[in-house]
Amino acid sequence: MDRRNTTFISGLFRSASKFVRVDADDPFISPEVLKNCSSLCATDESGLPNYVLSDPNITINDYFTEDVWSNCEKVQIQRENKEREADAVERKKKEESEAADRQFRKPLDLQVDRVFNKHQFFVKKSCPVMIPYKSSLTHEEHKAYLRAFVRFRIRPALTPAEAAEHEQYLSLQHRVYDEQCRFIQFSYQVASAQLSAYNTVPEIVTSYINQYVQHRSKRAVRYKRSYVQEQQVPLCPQDPTKRFSNLSFTHLGHLLSLGTVPWFKIPNPHNLNRLPLDESVARAQPPGQSETPSTSIIHKTPVSEDHNAAYLAQKHRANIVISTSALTVLVDNYGPSFDKEWDIPVVVKSFQIEDADGNESSHRVVFIDKPLPQKTWTPLEKKRQFYKKSALATLTEIKKFPFLKMKSPAIFHYSAIDEGDAQGKTGPCNEPAEYDEDFFDLTAGASSDCFGVPESGTECHTSLSPTHKNKRKGKTMTNNQSPKKSKISNINAAENDHTSTGKGRVGKNLQEMDSSLTPGTPQHKSGEQEKSQAEDSPTKSSPEARATGKTRNHSPRKINTSSVKGESVSDACKILGNTSAYNSKTTGSTPRRTADSEFKTGDSSTDNVLENLLDMQDSLLKPSHVGSSGHDSKPECVQPSSSKPWSSTLKTDWAGHIKPQSCEQWSGTNVHYQLFSLGFSNTQTSNSSQPLRIIVRHNLHGLAKMRNQNKFSKAYVVFSKPENQAYFGCEVNTLSEITQQWINLLVRPNTTLLQVRVCESSGEILLTEEKDLGTVVKDGKQAHIGFSPTVPLSILHSVFSATAALSTGSYLLHHRLNTKAFILLMKAIDFDTPTHLQTLDLHHYYSGASALTRPYTVPPWLAIDTHILTPFHLKHHKIPATFPMANPHKKLTKEEKLRINERAKNKVKIVDLDKPVNDGTN
Repeated sequence: MDRRNTTFISGLFRSASKFVRVDADDPFISPEVLKNCSSLCATDESGLPNYVLSDPNITINDYFTEDVWSNCEKVQIQRENKEREADAVERKKKEESEAADRQFRKPLDLQVDRVFNKHQFFVKKSCPVMIPYKSSLTHEEHKAYLRAFVRFRIRPALTPAEAAEHEQYLSLQHRVYDEQCRFIQFSYQVASAQLSAYNTVPEIVTSYINQYVQHRSKRAVRYKRSYVQEQQVPLCPQDPTKRFSNLSFTHLGHLLSLGTVPWFKIPNPHNLNRLPLDESVARAQPPGQSETPSTSIIHKTPVSEDHNAAYLAQKHRANIVISTSALTVLVDNYGPSFDKEWDIPVVVKSFQIEDADGNESSHRVVFIDKPLPQKTWTPLEKKRQFYKKSALATLTEIKKFPFLKMKSPAIFHYSAIDEGDAQGKTGPCNEPAEYDEDFFDLTAGASSDCFGVPESGTECHTSLSPTHKNKRKGKTMTNNQSPKKSKISNINAAENDHTSTGKGRVGKNLQEMDSSLTPGTPQHKSGEQEKSQAEDSPTKSSPEARATGKTRNHSPRKINTSSVKGESVSDACKILGNTSAYNSKTTGSTPRRTADSEFKTGDSSTDNVLENLLDMQDSLLKPSHVGSSGHDSKPECVQPSSSKPWSSTLKTDWAGHIKPQSCEQWSGTNVHYQLFSLGFSNTQTSNSSQPLRIIVRHNLHGLAKMRNQNKFSKAYVVFSKPENQAYFGCEVNTLSEITQQWINLLVRPNTTLLQVRVCESSGEILLTEEKDLGTVVKDGKQAHIGFSPTVPLSILHSVFSATAALSTGSYLLHHRLNTKAFILLMKAIDFDTPTHLQTLDLHHYYSGASALTRPYTVPPWLAIDTHILTPFHLKHHKIPATFPMANPHKKLTKEEKLRINERAKNKVKIVDLDKPVNDGTN
C-alpha cells in the first residue's frame, strides 16, 4: 500500500477539540498497523488481517470452506424467507384489522358525515364591534377538532384508529380552551358596548305586552278584594336531615283530555325561517282575553271554576289542583335576589264523598289558579313572551282532521254541531252521543298513531291493522284508484259528512276506515269487557313490537331513584275505577316505571357566570350530555315512540258528573288532566306523611306527523329563547330557563319541547332544538347551570303542605321583592271589615294595570355555548366560540377590500370600549 495514497479521516480514532496536525509517522495510521489490524488493507487472498492469520488457534481451511459458505447461504436464505413470511402475516393481520376498523367505523362515519352534510340554511349576522383577533388554529385543525368533537360525543373511542384520533383531539383541546376563554371575555366586552341594544324593545312588542297585561289583570275582579297575611311559606325550607333529597314526583296516570290539538309545523331547516314581528301575531294569538262563550265551555277558565277538575279531584281523592303556569311561577324562584313578583289566587273547597262502606266524609281540595300577570317586565322578558306567541302563530295551524281531536267520554260529546256558528255556544250534552267509531284507541296495547284518518299524502303504517290494510287495498283496486287518491277521497268524504250532518257524526267512509281499530261498540261495553280488554291490551303488540319481539309497556313516570310509597298502576286503576269504593292504604307492589323520568334529587349550587368565567368555560368544554356524578343517578329518556300524553288513562265513573265542561269545537283549544303524587320515598321513617295527590291541568301546543316517514306523531310545547349575540352563536341556557323547561316536560308525559332560538332584533330563527325530560336534566347538570330537582320539588312540597292544611275559603300566594325568600300566604277578608293588620287591595293593585319596564343597568350577558353547533359552524367547519379563521390562500379583489374597509369604519373598535362617552358637555 502506498503511503502517499493513504487518507486520514478526522475523528475516526480519536476526537479533538481543535484541528490537530497529523504526522506521517503516526503509529495509528502506519501501513504496518493497517495491514495487521484492518481487513481492508490485508495482503492475504482470504481478506483476513495479519493478526488473525498469525493466531495458531485458527485454521482458515476448517472454518471457511465452500461447505461453510453454502451452509451460511442456506441459513441466510431460510432466515430471510421466515422474515418475509412473518412480515406477510403481520401485514395481512394489519390489513384485516384496518378493514375491521373501517367496517366498525363506517356507521359512525356516516353519522358524522350526515351531521356535516345537512346543508341547512344559516343566518348571517355581522358583529357590531371590530374583531381584532384571528384564530390561532388553521382550517385543517378546526375541521379535525370539530369532527372529533361530533364523533366522540356520539360514543367514545373504541378502535386503535379512533384512539389515535382521540389523542390528536386532546392535543388540540388546550389550545381551543385558551382561545375560547379569550373569546368569551371579548364577547362580554361587546355586550357591555351594546347595552342600549339590550334595553331596546320594538314598539309592536311593547304594545302587545301592554294589552296582554291589561286584559289579564281583569281576572283580579273574580276574586276577593282584601287580603291580610296569615303565614309565611319559605322558598328555601330548612333541611338539616336532607330529607328533601328523597322527594319523589310520580305520574300515576292520565285522567281526561278534551278539545282539539293544533297541527304543528316543524320549521324547514333548508329555508330562512323568521318569526313575524308585526300585527299578524296579535291576530293569530290575541293578547286580550275574550269572555267565556258559555259556562259549559272551557275557555281561559280558572281551575277553581273548572267543574271537571273538581269532579276528578273527588273521584281520585286529589289534594291539589293546579295549572302548569302556576307551577312554573312557583318553582322559578332562585336566590340570592328572589326578585320575581307575582300573585297566585288560591281557593279551598270542601266536598262530601262516600267511602267504601257508604259513610260520608269531608274531603278538602286546594285549587291553585293561574297567576295574575306581572306588572314589571324586563326587556328580555317582553321579547321572550312575544316570540313565544309569534312562534305559536307561525308553527301551528288549526285543521279539522279527526286524528287531531281528543277522545273523551260520551258525556262530553256535542249533541249538535253547527260549523257556521261563530259564537260556538253549542256545549256538551248530558245524553251520550252515538259515536259509532273510535277516534282514539287509548288502551295500553293500541298501535294507532293517527287515531283515525291520516292526513292526505301522509302514510301512517302503524295506525291500521294488516286486515284493514288488505281491505283498503282491495277497495282501492276495485275502484281503480291509487292508495293516495283513495285516502284523500276518504278524508274529504269524512269531512263533508262531518260538516253536513246535523248531529255531528262522522260518515260511513270514516266508519269503514276505523272499523278494524276497535271491534264492537266501545260506548256500550260492559264493565267485564272493559276489564278484560285492559288486562289483555298489554299483550297486544304493535307492528314495531312484532318486529323487535317486544311489546310496549306504559309505565308511570317517577322522579326518584328509590322506591316510593304508593299504589301500583294496576291497583290504582282498580281503586279509582270504582267510585263507590276507595282504599287509601298503599299496596306492597311497586309501580312500574320508565327509566326516562327516574332520577334522584340532589343538591347543587350555581355561582355568577362572569365571576367564575374559567370554571364555566371548563364545563362548557366538556360534552354537553354528561351524566351526574356521586349518588345522583343518570336520568335516561327512553320513551316509547308510540306513547302520547294521553296514554295510561285511569278509569273514571262519569255518571255523577252533572256539570260537564268541554272545549270549543275545532278552535285548537285542548285541556288535559294528569294525576301525580308528591311525597317522600320509603326510606323515610314510618311516621312520614302520606304523599299528596295532585291533578295538573295543562294543554299542548301542537301535534306533528312526519310526512312520508314511518314515524309516530309527536306532541309539542314551544319554548322561545331570544339570542342577543346571534353573530357569535347560541347562548347558554340559564338556571331559570332550565327550570321552566323541566317543569313543562315533567307534567306533560311523552311530550317534546321545541326550543326556538331566535334573533332578538329581527325574529330570524337561528336554531330549533327538540328536547325531552332527560335531555333537559342532563343540560342542567352542567357546572355553569347547577340545576338540581331538589330545589323546585322542595318549594312545591312546602307550598302544597301549607295550603293543604288551610280551611275552606279564598287565599292569595303573594311574593314581592321585599319578601325575599318567603311567600306570604294571605287570607281573604271582607273589604269593610276593620283590622289592625296591613291589607292588600287586589282590585286596586291590578286596576288599569300596564306593563312597566325595568331597564338593565348591566347587560344580561350570557356566554356562548360551546356545545351547540349552528348550521354556520357545520357549514364552515368552525369551532364554536372561536375567533374568525385566517385564510391566506384567498385573494381579495380591490372591490372586496374596499367593501370590508367601508364596513369596518362603522364598527366600534375594541380600544374604544373603555373610553368615556363624550356627551358634548364641558
